[in-house]
Amino acid sequence: MILNKSNEQTFLGNVLTLFSGKAAASVISFILIPFIARFFTAEDFGVAAYFISSIAISVPVATLCYERAIILPKETHGAEQLFQLSLLILVIASLAAFVFIATLSVFQIEISALDKLGIWIWFLPAGLLAVGIINIVENWLVRVKGFSIIAKADVTNSLGLTLSRLLLGFFFSSSVWALIVGYFVGLSLKVYMLLTSVLSPKINMLKLQKHGLIKAAKEYEDFPKFSAPTRFVRAFSKNMPIILLGAFFSPATVGLYAMANRVVNMPVDIAVTAFRRAYLQKSAECLNHGQALFGNMLKYSLIMFVVGLVPFGLLWLKGGLLIGYYLGGSWADAGQYVEALTPYLFTVWVATPTTALVVVLRKQKLWFWIQLYITLAVLVMFLYSANSGLSPIETVQNFVLSYVVANIISIMIIGIVVFNNDRHMVSK
Repeated sequence: MILNKSNEQTFLGNVLTLFSGKAAASVISFILIPFIARFFTAEDFGVAAYFISSIAISVPVATLCYERAIILPKETHGAEQLFQLSLLILVIASLAAFVFIATLSVFQIEISALDKLGIWIWFLPAGLLAVGIINIVENWLVRVKGFSIIAKADVTNSLGLTLSRLLLGFFFSSSVWALIVGYFVGLSLKVYMLLTSVLSPKINMLKLQKHGLIKAAKEYEDFPKFSAPTRFVRAFSKNMPIILLGAFFSPATVGLYAMANRVVNMPVDIAVTAFRRAYLQKSAECLNHGQALFGNMLKYSLIMFVVGLVPFGLLWLKGGLLIGYYLGGSWADAGQYVEALTPYLFTVWVATPTTALVVVLRKQKLWFWIQLYITLAVLVMFLYSANSGLSPIETVQNFVLSYVVANIISIMIIGIVVFNNDRHMVSK
């Protein structure tokens, strides 16, 4: 059984609303990136990318993923408790990160992975806090169908980041600080916009109730147990090329990969993020009304596959040539990484409906083991390739191949789980 026509139209409307925001943000970035690329070197981009990747890897642990459960409670009060709990854990984690960095500094303890950041290591807790707040508020807005607010915030973030980097690059030439300051300008604007939209009409959401927080923590304890480790593993897997390329190759190599990944991810991230958020909300409604999920999952997976064939095919065949013209001669080598990344991005695109159902069905434990298997397989392939004397591009190609194979297997496993869940629901 599927949702009626009216609900189907509402779902598509939610996707289009989120898509419009992501599309506008992407267009802004896409127009300005060629100019930004001409002001900054690949080396500086490499350090900035390392900084941003470090934050991305840390965020799932900083909130314990309680914010991902906000869409699930039937009662608003339960969702408010999860909002408060997620925010409290995030603040504690950010303070702990600052204390950890201060301890390293005081006792002059060196950690090679963190030493690459230099002075920018002190800004990691602030970035962690900002990104964590964004994730928490966006999950609340998904629950209340505040898709237009998310869309506007995406545009504001993109404008703040790209325009500030453009201006700083124009006036001060290439530097790591200009790239990171631009990153924080975009984050700050987005945090302000999202928080004001939530806290103005719901100021009582920040009034903590100890009993309610403990109850929410216990009821949704599967999220920190399984979802948080899973998202950490997934974030590590996604950012692993930047971390490992930085360990085995030059900062310029990291910068080329990071630029290629940024450019090619823009159009993919627009649709995947928009679709996933709306699909999560729709699937949660289906489950709460006792409706089957496999049919919709199969339908939308097939749609994603067909729609993606032409653009991903062109990107795979001609992406390198286009990027060379687009970014300028100094970034021509980034085109090789664009072509190498395309098969991986295509599997991420097609898998969007399937992976979204992991949250709805609360199969975090299964998803953790799947992601752990994928990460280990990719890590082994990456280390083998890098230690075999292969070039950076050959190393990335092998990484992508292992990820594609593992991703296809995970899609099949989750599909079987969803199918069996529908059968069990019907038999009741």
